[in-house]
Amino acid sequence: MMRFEWIIIRRYLWPRRAESFLKVINVFSLLGITLGVATLIVVMSVMNGFRHELLSKILEFNSHLTVTDQETSFQDYETLLPKMRELQEVKQVIPVIEGQGMFSFQGQSWGVMIRAMPYDQLSSRSILTKKNLMGEFTSFQGNENVIAVGMRLAEKAKLKVGDVVTITIPEGHVTPLGRMPRIQSFKVAAIYESGVFEYDSTVAFLPFQTAQSFFQKGKGISHFEFFLDDPYRTDLVIETVQDIIRRPSKYLTWVQANASFFEVIQIERNVMFIILSLIILIAVFNIVSSLIILVKDKTQDIAILKTLGASSSSIMRIFAGVGTSLGVMGTGLGVLLGIIVALNLESIRQALQWMTNTTLFNQEFYFLTELPVHMEIGQIVGIALMSLSFSVVATLYPAWKASKLNPVEALRYE
Repeated sequence: MMRFEWIIIRRYLWPRRAESFLKVINVFSLLGITLGVATLIVVMSVMNGFRHELLSKILEFNSHLTVTDQETSFQDYETLLPKMRELQEVKQVIPVIEGQGMFSFQGQSWGVMIRAMPYDQLSSRSILTKKNLMGEFTSFQGNENVIAVGMRLAEKAKLKVGDVVTITIPEGHVTPLGRMPRIQSFKVAAIYESGVFEYDSTVAFLPFQTAQSFFQKGKGISHFEFFLDDPYRTDLVIETVQDIIRRPSKYLTWVQANASFFEVIQIERNVMFIILSLIILIAVFNIVSSLIILVKDKTQDIAILKTLGASSSSIMRIFAGVGTSLGVMGTGLGVLLGIIVALNLESIRQALQWMTNTTLFNQEFYFLTELPVHMEIGQIVGIALMSLSFSVVATLYPAWKASKLNPVEALRYE
């Protein structure tokens, strides 16, 4: 590109005061792209944050592989457990008792998932003990009638440590009138907070031996839960575990257990990306309109340049350069603004909530207790390239139109 072309591009980007209307159009085109790119980066970073945080919480709280005995409820689990723990890919194996029940306190009831595991495994679960733990799990070493509930369930039921609650399960005793539910009272020994809203609202823990008796498991368990060094290598572990168990069993990986959940998140991300990309596309149309107006306004300039010997390609490069420059500046500012907002989004949310006295992020509708943000460099680069591509394409028609202008016709009435 020749030096005189750059001079004209700069002059058209920031016209003289007498041409303030063109300057306003350019500013709005610039702002449109900036806000579009920034919005797309912020929203996609939040969507990535939700997926990333939920995935890490799920892998920390849920097992990577669950193995259920379809015949005997693993009455010989104590014999199988040492062999499973020797497997190379396995970080931890936990025998678990699990069942659904109804949690009742002061005339109100909620459905809960009741879980139990040996005390040494339970006490090592940092997700239960590292954050805002009320009470303690030491009473879970024996077979006492104690229970640990999540923080959100405790808040709903207005529970505190030491309260006595009632648990009802369908696995009861048989009477002449049919099977009766099993009802038992438990003292609240601990209130935990995992940070995952679903679990803190619906999962309660019992001592292991107490749960065996309550669910009438005898010496058995509901299933084994495996935590692996690499959660994505469950297939290799399944083959080895099958050789150890040698009986009909059900194998459920964390991917299978959460398949529909992650599919929904991925669909939401894709739809949101498409919708927000339209914002950039609309902003790019501002470049088209501003260039068309600029071509109309600079008809005399184009004619003079052609008369002085400027080629059609030079004219095309000038107007394409104006539009591309707006796209480059808008994209750059948008990326910068998007990164700054994304890095400070939680602080911005808290400030807005404080100023407006409204709830912008209701925990009851999400699994997390704070707004997550996770920026991906590749995604930001992709957004920037998409914006630049739109901007370059948008300049082609107005620039081509300007290059085809006949100088004789343009100067006839001047």
